[in-house]
Amino acid sequence: MRGELADAKVQVRAPAVLLLLLGVASSLVMLALIGLALSKPAALADLYERYFIDTQPPGVLKENLTEMFAKQRPMMLLNTPLNLGYWTLLLAANLGMVVGAVRMMQLRSYRWAMAACVCAFLPLNGFGCLLLPMVFGIYAIVVLSRADVLEAFRTVAHLPGVPHAE
Repeated sequence: MRGELADAKVQVRAPAVLLLLLGVASSLVMLALIGLALSKPAALADLYERYFIDTQPPGVLKENLTEMFAKQRPMMLLNTPLNLGYWTLLLAANLGMVVGAVRMMQLRSYRWAMAACVCAFLPLNGFGCLLLPMVFGIYAIVVLSRADVLEAFRTVAHLPGVPHAE
């Protein structure tokens, strides 16, 4: 039985580490966005003004852009409740991915492990536009779907002295 558990741990190690790294990196991106929004809410608007308006030669176009930008500037602030709420939700989901990856490595909770895989599919991380998180999630689901890995999760759940939180 110990050999089978060790083999299952070896099988889940790579996908768990990939999900863990993705979750930590994504959490750091969300923390950076939240920090930027709280410390410099007009950062995006300032960049837009600097690179798209200030670089225009004097004339009607620059005047029109300046007028249009003055109306749109409030919508470009990063510290709106919608942005902060969204990034906080994404941070929580990414931290859930970290918890699931750790539980996967320990063979402690199949549900948390699967939740981490699902989080990799969703655009909940700082890398949502990339296919790499999906590949990590698919890889982890394939490994978690193996009968011996599933049995290892069940075995660890019933070992005396091993807390098993679902």
